[in-house]
Amino acid sequence: MVAALAEEKTAKLVIANRDVKKADELARHANELGLKSETMPLEKAQDAALDAGIIVNATSIGLGNEPSPIDSEHIKKGSIVYDIVYRPIVTDLLEQAKFAEAQVVYGYEMLLEQGARAFEIWTGMRAPRDVMKKNLLGIFGEPT
Repeated sequence: MVAALAEEKTAKLVIANRDVKKADELARHANELGLKSETMPLEKAQDAALDAGIIVNATSIGLGNEPSPIDSEHIKKGSIVYDIVYRPIVTDLLEQAKFAEAQVVYGYEMLLEQGARAFEIWTGMRAPRDVMKKNLLGIFGEPT
């Protein structure tokens, strides 16, 4: 995620983590990639979230249907909220984002792209993303 954000020339990165030492290590890496970054404990994530144009959950929070550390009142309308957790498809963070009228990016989308890229590397053929997505989401289709 940090490398992708650096590639997109993100202006500022705030890294919130339960382990601040790990957040500091990631911030050092981000700084090496040219990203201005700062860290904070996860419980203070809401403090920075309202000013964010994009919020990314790259933790395991959400796998067990835990409540999001960021509620809808701290998500800016029109911002992008991306939760890399793909099961459940709709996490509490994404529900909060929908309520805040933010743009939602589901975790399964990254899983799909990883699988598609692996398919292309191994076979040398273009991945059938539509077929892969249909199989990934099953009969229920894309969440609304």
